[in-house]
Amino acid sequence: MIDEAWIRDYWAPLAASVIVGGVVFYLLCRAWAGSRRGRLRRCAKDYRDTRRLFVTAERELERAARQVTKLEQRADAVAPRRLDEARNARSDAHRLCEIRTDQLKVAENHLRRIILEEYPPSRHSSMLRRYGVPEHTDARPFSFDGG
Repeated sequence: MIDEAWIRDYWAPLAASVIVGGVVFYLLCRAWAGSRRGRLRRCAKDYRDTRRLFVTAERELERAARQVTKLEQRADAVAPRRLDEARNARSDAHRLCEIRTDQLKVAENHLRRIILEEYPPSRHSSMLRRYGVPEHTDARPFSFDGG
């Protein structure tokens, strides 16, 4: 049984085994993260997070547009400064939505690339559907022309 005398006699091998166990655990985690399944999982998580941010930005844009419409309907009773602030908020939300759209396209392309490069062709369509990646329509991940 492990008692105080045993620990006093074998403290060095015990400490070394704890350190070696930690190093082995770290190396196993790194090896798993570098595997195709680990890369796919990380990329799918990034895609989901980016998608969530995109949906939030769209909601914010809709809310800002509703606010501007509401204030424009009452333009005669609303201070011009407040109307200008609402319009600025709408344009900021629109720009943020464009940025999130580009980020979403990049995340989709990363996920699509991992699926198409790392997995056999027989699984491509099912995996693309499973992870919610739409069909590839444009070779460019995003565009600078605002379209």
